[in-house]
Amino acid sequence: MARILLNLQALGKTVNGYHPWKRALALASLTAILMMLLHATVDFSLQIPANTVLFTLMLALAWVCATPASAKPSADLPRLSWAVLLPTLIVLQVLAFRLSASDYISNESFAKVQSWQATSPPPWNEWRQTYHLQQKAVSLAPDNAWALVNLARLNHWRHAFTNGRQPEIDRVSLQQLLRAAAAQPADARIWLAIATAHLHQGQVGSLFRQAVHHAFRLAPWETKLQWSLLRLLTAAYPYLKPKERTLLCTVLNHNLRLQPDRTRRYLLDSKIPAGRCSETTAGTVEPNAP
Repeated sequence: MARILLNLQALGKTVNGYHPWKRALALASLTAILMMLLHATVDFSLQIPANTVLFTLMLALAWVCATPASAKPSADLPRLSWAVLLPTLIVLQVLAFRLSASDYISNESFAKVQSWQATSPPPWNEWRQTYHLQQKAVSLAPDNAWALVNLARLNHWRHAFTNGRQPEIDRVSLQQLLRAAAAQPADARIWLAIATAHLHQGQVGSLFRQAVHHAFRLAPWETKLQWSLLRLLTAAYPYLKPKERTLLCTVLNHNLRLQPDRTRRYLLDSKIPAGRCSETTAGTVEPNAP
C-alpha cells in the first residue's frame, strides 16, 4: 500500500510534466488505480483473478510512469522502462489467457453437470472425458476457485459408478473445495458447499459450523443461498450439540425476514418438527430448552 501511495504521488507530478506519452499513461493508470481501490472498499473485487491481473497491469504502468526523469534527457530511460514493462505485459497476457481457458472449460463442465442433475447419471465415458478436461482447467489456473468447485462436483459424481458411498471420494471433494475457499474466501457458495460436504461425511464439527457461519455472514441477503442454508441446518440438526442448535433458529429468523410466506409454509409442512424452535408473538422463533 505504501508503494502504491508513493506511485500515486509521483504520478501526480508526472501528469503535470512535459512528456506527452508519460502524461497520457499516468492519467490513465492513475484513474484506473483510484477507481479499483474505491470499488475494493465496498466489494471483494480484487479477489477475482481477472480484476487482480488488471490491477497488476495498472501498477506496472504506474511504475513506468513514476520513473523519475534524469537531469539530462536520455534515450536509454524510456527504453529501460519498456524493457521492464514488456515482459510484464507478456506474462500477464499469458496468465489471462490461461485463466480464460480455465473459465471456459469450467463453464462447459458446469453446463454438463446441470444437465446430468436434470436427468439420470451420465454415461461413464462422458463423465470421464469431462473430468479429465476439468483437471486440465485446474492445471491451467491452480488458484481458480470456479475450476476447483466444478472439479469437486464432478468428483462427487463418482458415487454414481460405485456400489455404495465411498468415503475417499467425499474426502477428495472436500479437499478441492477447501482449496477453492483458500483461493476465493469471500464466496459464500463455496462455504455452503464445504458445509454440505461435511454433512455428507457425518462430520458436523467445528469446521462445519465455521463454514455455515461464513456462508451466513458473507451473503445475508441472497435468498436462494439462505434458503439452502436453512435446509442444510435442518438436515444437520440431529448431529448438533444442544448449545449449537440456536444456529438453526438464527437462520430461520433471517429467512422469516427475507421470505416470510415460503418459510412459514416450510414450518407448516413439518419439515422442521415441533420442539426445535418455538414461534413468539413477534413473529420470530426462539430455541426451546433441550
